[in-house]
Amino acid sequence: MKDLAAFIHVAKTGGQSIETMLANSYGCRYSTAPEWKRKKGQETDQSGFVVPKFGAEDLDSLLRLCPWTKCVGGHPVTLWSGFESVTPTRYFSMIREPLARGASHFQYNLQDITVAPRQWEAWVDWPVHHNHQTKMFSPTGKADDAIARIRAQDVFVGLTESFDESLVLLEKLILPGLNPSYRRTNTASDNTQAREVLADPGKVGTMRDMYAEDLLLHEFIQREHYPMFRKMYGKTLEADVDTFRKNRQSGFNKWKYWQSRLNYHLLLRPSALLFA
Repeated sequence: MKDLAAFIHVAKTGGQSIETMLANSYGCRYSTAPEWKRKKGQETDQSGFVVPKFGAEDLDSLLRLCPWTKCVGGHPVTLWSGFESVTPTRYFSMIREPLARGASHFQYNLQDITVAPRQWEAWVDWPVHHNHQTKMFSPTGKADDAIARIRAQDVFVGLTESFDESLVLLEKLILPGLNPSYRRTNTASDNTQAREVLADPGKVGTMRDMYAEDLLLHEFIQREHYPMFRKMYGKTLEADVDTFRKNRQSGFNKWKYWQSRLNYHLLLRPSALLFA
């Protein structure tokens, strides 16, 4: 694949594990999108979005610094980042059933945010987290707009519920030569708080309102978009997924993984701190 591959990392969908797969596949040619130091007047993202958008100008800076880059990913990458104005780009992503993802995201907020984690009421009142998944595909946060963009740009969107299968589809149909082996990372050791949210009918009802557009988007991906890729793959899919699961750990390339991490920590991260 000659196009730049761009991974849209939606929070709490298994994205950290996918990033280990990309590092293991591309080595130093994969980069987690660095958050460049903002120029005066650009300290905050004017879209009101939940993550700092990594846009076309940011990608241009990265490619000038690391012209060997073949794949970029991370939370700042969105379908509306505009990479295609810099270089031909193929976007791909993973989404998750919205209520399970929302409960997991709330739990992460309680367990891993060391500075002022938000309790349930404050979390609900924080609008940037509403329809989080849909906003990764459209700044409007509307499912219809996100679906139109996904269709127009032929975006591969896998399902966290079918994680290994999604990676097999990605390698065969979208990124030939990808090594889909990965390491599970950033998984919660205790899911008690997420389970408590999902067991509370009132909180589930609140999440249905918070993620109304996400529910529509997930339903489209699950009903129509994802099955299209399964059909394209053919009859050997189930057997190939089973083979992949048996050999996933043995295929992991530690050397390439550490190439990617060193490229980020020794080159990109220091440059991001200095970039103006």
